[in-house]
Amino acid sequence: MSTPHTIGYIPANTGQEIGVMFGFGGAMVLAMCGYLLLWKVGNKRSARIENERRETLAQKGIYASPSTDSGNMYNEKSEKVTSGNVGYAG
Repeated sequence: MSTPHTIGYIPANTGQEIGVMFGFGGAMVLAMCGYLLLWKVGNKRSARIENERRETLAQKGIYASPSTDSGNMYNEKSEKVTSGNVGYAG
């Protein structure tokens, strides 16, 4: 009688298994570092675009910079208090 033969079975030693495990771990660390680099580049680009947008709005007089204004988002020309709207809550 012959012993049954399993198709596709390749016996691996422990060194190969550990090599595959550490190789996969190293590939994941490299992928995480690459993702972190891309994330930081994307954040810097978004911040630059946002700052340019705010500067453009400030030049048009639509947006008052928080550093020059005390938190008021409205232009003084468009928001004047008159006797007609004092105390109006609605």
